[in-house]
Amino acid sequence: MLIRYHEGDLINLPITSDRAAIGQVVKKLSKNILLAVFDSPHESKEEIDVDKLDIDTPIFLSETMDASIENGSWRIAGNRQVSPHIPIPLYKVPVGPQGECYLQDVHGQIGRQLTTKEAQLLRQPKSFSPAIIEGAVRAFYGYEPWLPLYEELAL
Repeated sequence: MLIRYHEGDLINLPITSDRAAIGQVVKKLSKNILLAVFDSPHESKEEIDVDKLDIDTPIFLSETMDASIENGSWRIAGNRQVSPHIPIPLYKVPVGPQGECYLQDVHGQIGRQLTTKEAQLLRQPKSFSPAIIEGAVRAFYGYEPWLPLYEELAL
């Protein structure tokens, strides 16, 4: 049975077999989510008071698939309003043979053409697998080596 989830849901992300970190569904996207991960290690079996969590400043912010939530691998710990301090990314997308770049929001809506200077400041949209998210969290806490790929998730 698929587990339903909502924007604002707080998710236990495994660090080890007995430790977890907290992530939050910042935005529901088609079949993906925008996920914020916070510096919040805790015992994975303990109940956490979600009202006491500091969820204003994520360590990672990335688009990922929702499969790990839907299949129960990432357990829902509660729900809180998404902090207005979490930056919702904007992207650049090249369009046409001349390589012009346009603004794209997290929902895939294309906006205005970007100047060259604006395009240099933005990255193209990219989604990371739940396994990459988990690897970045484990590496952040020193349980495995840090990979250059994880820089793309860091804020």
